This record gives sequence, structure tokens and C-alpha cells, in this order.
Amino acid sequence: MSTMKALRTILFKPLCGIVFSVTVIVMAFTSCSNSSDTTKDQFHKESMAQIGLYETYSWDEVADAFINLSKEGAKQNTNPDAFTLERLLSLRSESPVWSQPNYSSDKPVIGWALVEDTAAVNSIIAQYGAEYLPQDLKLAWSFKPFEIPYSKVEQPESYELIALKTSDGKPSLTGESIASVQKDLTPDNQYCMLFKFDDEGAQQFAQLTARNINRYIANVIKGKVYSYPMVMCEIINGNAQIAGNFTEEDIDSTISFIYGK
Repeated sequence: MSTMKALRTILFKPLCGIVFSVTVIVMAFTSCSNSSDTTKDQFHKESMAQIGLYETYSWDEVADAFINLSKEGAKQNTNPDAFTLERLLSLRSESPVWSQPNYSSDKPVIGWALVEDTAAVNSIIAQYGAEYLPQDLKLAWSFKPFEIPYSKVEQPESYELIALKTSDGKPSLTGESIASVQKDLTPDNQYCMLFKFDDEGAQQFAQLTARNINRYIANVIKGKVYSYPMVMCEIINGNAQIAGNFTEEDIDSTISFIYGK
């Protein structure tokens, strides 16, 4: 079995269950501990403005728009060998995920593209997206390549495309509301970042989580999606933990960016 065929088997049978049931990058909300704190007055304002929490669209909410966009792109493309948007966002699979019978998802993942295909995806969306996609939709790629849990085949580098919902083109909450950030370890010894919002930010964060219970919120830094957790309840303590498959270098680099270094 070829690598790509094995990969397709793992990804798309049944209905991308593995990818949808196990999210590589996760985010949790928790109380902050006392470790290497970065205070708000030390932050670089331009850097903080590039941190945002976004509400999201589920795939089911935008499926028709993206399927129609893919068809339009294929119709306009004169190159018969060109991949459609659907194929590009299905890792070039011969059985694209959107076309699977009864395919649906409440997650904000539009699809998964090989790293060399992300530019082509961006180009198609830039050309035809305005006509088909919601005006408040913003698309962003994952910060790191996603990994298939327990896969024994060699995995090509590929990224998730996430559907964000904006308010007047902006996130629901920006990094300018963060009072402190810390590097820490999760109970299973994975590196994470702990954000604590200021009083106003904590109120906005509580409102954001309250109206998105059982929906996903995406944490975006420098235009990349670091995580998109499902909100289980209203969060009133103003603390957020970003954890996942991050290395210590990833965390240190992000905190240095927040410092403006």
C-alpha cells in the first residue's frame, strides 16, 4: 500500500473519524499558576494586537458555500490536470471528503492540505471566495502540521484550514486584553502557555464562552490557529491555557513575540 493510499485510508474511513475524534492541538481553560510571568506593561502592543480569540463556523454551516466555490473554481480553470479546491483540501484524495455520503461535522475544520498546496488553496479562495463565502468568514491555517494519532505510515506535512467568524473583520477578543502570560507544564508534562485576562477582558471572555457553549473557539496568533477547543461551560475566572503538541521552543518563541523581541 502506498503512503498516500494508506494515509487516505486512515483519514477518510469512516468520515474522517480519527481526525475528528482526536484533535492534535487542544486548548483548555484553567487557573494560572505562579511561573515565569510576563506582565502587561512589558508586552509589545503591536504583537498583542495579533493575538485573538475567534468564534467559528462549523463545517455544516458553510458546506454548501465551499462546495459551490470548489465547483466554480473547477469550471473557471482551463487546466484539466488541476486539482479542485475539494481535492486540495482532501490531501489530493481520489475520494474527496466533502463528497462522502452524509458527511457532516460540527468542527470548524474546512479540510487538510499538503504544505505545497496551501498557496493554491489560498489563490482559489482569493479569486472566487467573495461571491460564495460569508462576509464575516476568515480562514486561517493551523500553526503546526496536524498528525494522525497512532499512524504507522510516513505522514506528509499538511495543515488544517479553520473557519473563523469575525466581528467587523476583528476577533471577539484580542491579546490587548491579556494581563499576563506564562510558560508552564501540563499535568502530563507538556509545554503550554497560560493567559490571564485583565478585568474587562475577563468579562468579555466570560460572555464569549457563555454564548459558545458546545461550540468551538479558535486561538489565533500571528495569523495561525494554535487551537480550537469546544467550550463546555462559561469561564468566569479570566484564565486560558493553550496546550498541545508544542515544544518548549514553540512556547519560548511565542512569548518572545509577545515581548516584541
